[in-house]
Amino acid sequence: MIHLGRRTFLGAFGVASAGLLGLLPGVAGCSKKDEAAVEQAIDEWFPGLKDLELGTDHLAWGPKDTRYDTLSTDRIVRKLDASGKELWSYSDKLDYPSNVISLPDGRLYILDKGRDVVVELDPDGKAIRTFGGNGSDPGQLSGARAGALDKEGTLWVADTFNNAIQGFEQGGKTGLRFGAFGDASKADALNAPRGLAVAPDGLLHVLDSGNARVQVFDRTGVWKRSYATASVGETGQIVVGRSISIATSGHAFVSDSVAGKVDLYDPAGKLLAQFGGLQFDNLNCAPLDISTTQTDRRIYVRVRVWVT
Repeated sequence: MIHLGRRTFLGAFGVASAGLLGLLPGVAGCSKKDEAAVEQAIDEWFPGLKDLELGTDHLAWGPKDTRYDTLSTDRIVRKLDASGKELWSYSDKLDYPSNVISLPDGRLYILDKGRDVVVELDPDGKAIRTFGGNGSDPGQLSGARAGALDKEGTLWVADTFNNAIQGFEQGGKTGLRFGAFGDASKADALNAPRGLAVAPDGLLHVLDSGNARVQVFDRTGVWKRSYATASVGETGQIVVGRSISIATSGHAFVSDSVAGKVDLYDPAGKLLAQFGGLQFDNLNCAPLDISTTQTDRRIYVRVRVWVT
C-alpha cells in the first residue's frame, strides 16, 4: 500500500508528466497553471478531500474510515482501522473474493466470485449466512465481481456472465432481477456488466463493459439513460471498463484497465477529466477497482503494475 498526497497522486495520473488526456474545457497541457487549475477543480468537486491513494490490493471503506482489504489470490478479507491496524480477518471457504460491501450497522457482504456466492459477516467477522450460488436462475450468479448497497438495504450485484443485475434483500432473500443481453444499439441492454454503483439519488449506475458505456437504471429495473458512450477514437471512449465508484457528490469515477485511464464524470454524465499515464513505485500500471470513503475524504485506486 502506498499513500499519496493530492499533488503527487495527480502527478502519477499525468498532470506533472504530460500524461493528462483531458481536463475541463480550455485546459490542456501540463503547465503549473494547469496543475493549479486541477487542484482548484478537485477542491470544488470534493470539498474536504483529505487523501488519494494508489495500491495493489483491493480496498473498500466502512464507517469512520475503517477499511476492508481484500487479498483475492490469498483468499482473505481483513478489516483494518483508520490507522491500518488489523482488527480481524476472514478466509473460511473463500475462493476468490472480488468485492466487499459494508453495511451501516457494521455487517459486511463479501462477493466471492470464485463460488458465485455472497458471504454475510457480523461486525466481528463471524459468518452469518451464505446466499447466491452458481447458475442462471433468479438468485444465482455467474462471474459476478461487483456489488453495491442502496439506501433501502438492497444489495445489487452486477451478474457479469448472466448479463443481469441481481438484487438481494435483507437476510439474503432473492430480490428483483433485471437486464437482458444485447448490443449497444439497444438502449437498455447489458453485455458483461462488470461494475455497479448506487448514486446519492438512488439510481443504479452499471458499467456495461461489453457495450463500452454506463447504464443508469432505477431500483425497479427501469432504464433511465446512458453516458460514457463516446465512439472509437473520441475522447472518453471506454475500451474495457473495469470499475465504477460514485462519490457522495454524485461524481462518477470509471476505470479502464486496457486504455490505462480513469475518467471522471459529473452527476449528469458529462466527462470532466480523463487521466492516464499512471505509475506506482515508478512503474507503469493499469487502474482496476476504484473505491471512495463514505465521506469522500479519501479516494483509492487499485492498480496492476507491469515492467516494460
